[in-house]
Amino acid sequence: MFRARTDLPPREQPYTYEEVAQAVEAAPAIEFLATRFDVDDLDELAGRTFERYADNTLSGGFVVGDPRPDWRSIDFSGLRIVSEQGGETVGDIRGGHPVVDPFILVFVGANTARKRHGIRAGQVLATLSPSALLTAEPQATISARFEGLGDVSATFDY
Repeated sequence: MFRARTDLPPREQPYTYEEVAQAVEAAPAIEFLATRFDVDDLDELAGRTFERYADNTLSGGFVVGDPRPDWRSIDFSGLRIVSEQGGETVGDIRGGHPVVDPFILVFVGANTARKRHGIRAGQVLATLSPSALLTAEPQATISARFEGLGDVSATFDY
């Protein structure tokens, strides 16, 4: 997950890698999925690409931890993420991000957005999930420790 520290306004010429890298900061985050479809299991939407995109790619929002402006020293290809629910470890992975280095998605996104609305300071820039899908139990606290990046947690009251 990244967040814009400064605006990247619309413009004609493409942003350089360095311009985008300096304009963003990395942060640990938990994305919670939500759908308006009546399904008992999100796996029921597998293969229904158009429906998922129409449903905001199932994104219900994010809980974002403290940002780290000096993120460039992080090796995302080997980043360890430990996930817990109610104090029990439910996930422990190293690496595994779908595109290895998630910043490339921010760079491409910034150059796509420059043709339209640009990116505003404070805007959250989602970069796909680097970990497995977990189901939050009611009232449980979910936490994730991104080794070298930071921690984030949330309690789901439903």
